[in-house]
Amino acid sequence: MHAGRLSMQAFRWDNFQYVLALHRCETLSGAAAFLGVNETTVSRRLAQTEQYLESRLFTRRSTGWVATETCQRLIMRLERVKGELDEAQAELSESRTRVYGTLRIACEPILMNRMLVPGLSLLLDQYPDLSCELISLNRNSPKSDADVAVCFAADSSAESYESITPPTVVVSPLGRLQLGLFMASGSVANDYVSERNDNGPLRISVDSPETLLSCVRSGLGQCVLPLGVGLRESQLVLVQTHQPPWFRELIQISQPELDGTPRLAACTRWLNDCVQRFVDL
Repeated sequence: MHAGRLSMQAFRWDNFQYVLALHRCETLSGAAAFLGVNETTVSRRLAQTEQYLESRLFTRRSTGWVATETCQRLIMRLERVKGELDEAQAELSESRTRVYGTLRIACEPILMNRMLVPGLSLLLDQYPDLSCELISLNRNSPKSDADVAVCFAADSSAESYESITPPTVVVSPLGRLQLGLFMASGSVANDYVSERNDNGPLRISVDSPETLLSCVRSGLGQCVLPLGVGLRESQLVLVQTHQPPWFRELIQISQPELDGTPRLAACTRWLNDCVQRFVDL
């Protein structure tokens, strides 16, 4: 390296902005005002740049500072770089607020079909760059396969969240759904079907809420459903509600890498709206 040349460590890359400012303003005072510094700083930074490049960049004339041929070639490159940096900065700024990408949303089909799908167009219309992948959630499917999972907590207490979710995910409440006992209109009460076969032998045992609902519609027993599901089923009648009312806590489980992103914030607002509309019968 030339003895008089600045080292890479000593040279400041933002010196190039002083070259651009002086070229545009043509005077030290104008460049200093443009950059918000004094003339001495502009002069010093220009000298450092010329020393580093080992080239004279400007010629001082009565009309102002004029870029040399070497400087003009440099400025063409600097303008292109600055344009790309400005575009990159604008894209980064937009990405911090723009809602885009794909959201993998998991939920039990009985709630997916009746609570989320009816409001899905509102989410997609509001965010044209967002797409959704809907995943049917059951007792055996891992919640980690989705970006966001909507499910019931083990009970209505916040402490129960830890018992159904791994410690690496983010859990937040969505609301409470009131439950009631339903049966098919005009049918005779019987014990043919249940969600689980843990209260004695049954003639039909199912593990899917959707299948259970289909059985009850056909007059094969009774089942406990969220009021938002049962009261919207024209073939069902409410047999009784628990006294005091029986509620189940609905929670949102999300992946930690999405925390704080516009995509998750938009999804959470939408889910809360869906739950609110679902419970407002």
